[in-house]
Amino acid sequence: MSQKEFVKASILANMTGEGGQLNFTAAVTAIVTGLMSGDCPHGNPEVRADEKKATSYAKAVVNNYLKKDKDLNGGIKYAPENPRGPRGDSKLKELNKVIDDLVLIGADAQMIEAVAAAADARRIEIEAAKGTKAASTKTLDEIKADLVKLGVAI
Repeated sequence: MSQKEFVKASILANMTGEGGQLNFTAAVTAIVTGLMSGDCPHGNPEVRADEKKATSYAKAVVNNYLKKDKDLNGGIKYAPENPRGPRGDSKLKELNKVIDDLVLIGADAQMIEAVAAAADARRIEIEAAKGTKAASTKTLDEIKADLVKLGVAI
């Protein structure tokens, strides 16, 4: 049995009640037992041998599955709030690189200022977009979906 299958089975086995309430502690204990016995595979031997590390890992993996697995989170497609990947605007990075290149070759000051103005305008666009996202209010359905992701029955 793969780790994914084992964890999912452990979570489902510890869901009770009409709303599918999870007994979190029991699910974590089942996964820790599986890690320690070898029934739940894991690549790190320290996690398989140290109960404290296994418990910490099990808690994290249960929360992760509740958040990301469509069978466990009410069919909601998971989208991270802060996705990993490039942390910056590619257009702004390119404009800054062009400015650096123009300075290196000793280009005309007017040309450098024009590109710098474009970079400043892009910074303003980025900040305006950030402000729009922060100011938006969630709907009741979005709040309910967030609660489902957190495992709160409503």
